[in-house]
Amino acid sequence: MNDQERWQTPPEVWNPLHEEFRFDLDAFADEQTKRLPRYLTDALGPEEWPGERIFMNPPYGNKLEPCVRRGYQEAAKGKLVVAVIPLRG
Repeated sequence: MNDQERWQTPPEVWNPLHEEFRFDLDAFADEQTKRLPRYLTDALGPEEWPGERIFMNPPYGNKLEPCVRRGYQEAAKGKLVVAVIPLRG
C-alpha cells in the first residue's frame, strides 16, 4: 500500500465496533495502522485468513473491489467480517 492508502481507523469508529464484535484479526493493516496484535499486510494473498472475527479497513480506490471480494470469500466460510468502506451514491 502506498502512503495515501494507509490510515488507521479512528478510535471513534474502531472502539464501538471492537466492543461489539471483539475482533481477532485486522486485515489490510501494517505495523503503523494495525488495531490488533494479529494483522495481515497481504490479505489478498492465497492463504486463508487466520481469524474468525475479522475487521477490514481496506485501501480505497482500485484495490477496494478485490479487497471486499476477499472479505466476502472469508465470510462465506462462516467467519464474521466487518468492513469500513466508503458509501458512494
